[in-house]
Amino acid sequence: MIMRKFMLWACALTVLAAGLASCEKPGNDGYEGTNYIILSTAGSSIMYEPVTEPMVVDVMLTTALPEDLTLVFAVNDDKGVLSLGNNPLTIKAGERTGKLTVVSNNKSILEETAAYSLVLDPSTVLPEGVKLQGGFNFTVNPAASVVLTEEQEKIVAAYREKTGIDLHSYLGLVSVNARYYGYDSDYAPVAEDIAGKTVIVLSEESTADMPVLKMISNPMGIQDKMEKILYGRTVGNDEYWYSEEYPDVVVSYTSLMETLGWSKESKETFSMTLDNLKLNGTSIDIVADRSYDEEFDGETYHTDLFVVPFDFSFSAYEREKKAIADGVLVKDEDWSYDATANPDFHLNYTNIADGEEEDEDSIWEEAKGEISASELKFTFCFAGDNDYWSKVVATYSPNK
Repeated sequence: MIMRKFMLWACALTVLAAGLASCEKPGNDGYEGTNYIILSTAGSSIMYEPVTEPMVVDVMLTTALPEDLTLVFAVNDDKGVLSLGNNPLTIKAGERTGKLTVVSNNKSILEETAAYSLVLDPSTVLPEGVKLQGGFNFTVNPAASVVLTEEQEKIVAAYREKTGIDLHSYLGLVSVNARYYGYDSDYAPVAEDIAGKTVIVLSEESTADMPVLKMISNPMGIQDKMEKILYGRTVGNDEYWYSEEYPDVVVSYTSLMETLGWSKESKETFSMTLDNLKLNGTSIDIVADRSYDEEFDGETYHTDLFVVPFDFSFSAYEREKKAIADGVLVKDEDWSYDATANPDFHLNYTNIADGEEEDEDSIWEEAKGEISASELKFTFCFAGDNDYWSKVVATYSPNK
């Protein structure tokens, strides 16, 4: 296995559900901590303006109350892009859960992706000891129709002539099922299915001889999953980032979080894109060389990696880069190397070919992509620095 793999991403599932563990015992009268209102969704937190299927948000209390609790929710939407359903929401006495919905009004208002937060309306009065555990963040993408230029239509026609496959059916908003493989806290392989949608366009790198696809929203269907892993390896990592056993290391994490105003409760934005998916007949090249330069203790360190070339955008990391450039954040020789908000470091910082040396129990598999008239399928692995492999099999269904 990769050296010093801490399995930190697994903390995401534990910490994101902070307070959920206590929910396993409804009506636990012995619970004396804060009674959190926890917002989550079992589906994707990525919405598309023309898709009017509701996003269901689960509302859960840490422990049941002896009286009804009425909650009024609000979202930072001043343009009328969205509507909330089942709002106000009442959780009955003795119960802990409820559901509300977020629905697109399909008014074609957005011109670019917008970030939203679902929070409690100021009119909501909470009983003593009850508190919202942060807002629920999600994004809404504008209409995903793809209008091809005359030159792009020629590329599509040439590819159809060569392979018999019409790329039109895989452009625009395309449904995907991502089968995610990882490891649980006992290092046993686990798997989950993630259904979602991706906006796919023809990359500017496309030629008549080689079309190139670009995923500009929720690439491979795993944006939510990647964000959870990033959380679990950083501010959500109770085991290391706040541990009293490693005070010399924790000082770097604490300094980073305080400087950036980054915490479990801070409202961050995270997104991904993926370019350079080259179609060689019916096979697809999905890996590429990536280079990284990192400043540390006054020195620049260069790293070359062979990975699926995701491009990440993360608000906390943007603040980190600015703090370093302004001299507010200085990473000296005592700085813990993993005290960073850099999503590349935590998610995609291991040579994908290294898996060839893994043992027979590894979930590692060689990266590949393939396309037919019936499906567009990708298989690949990724790992952050000193992390265990994760594997994804993403299968796209053609648009009719």
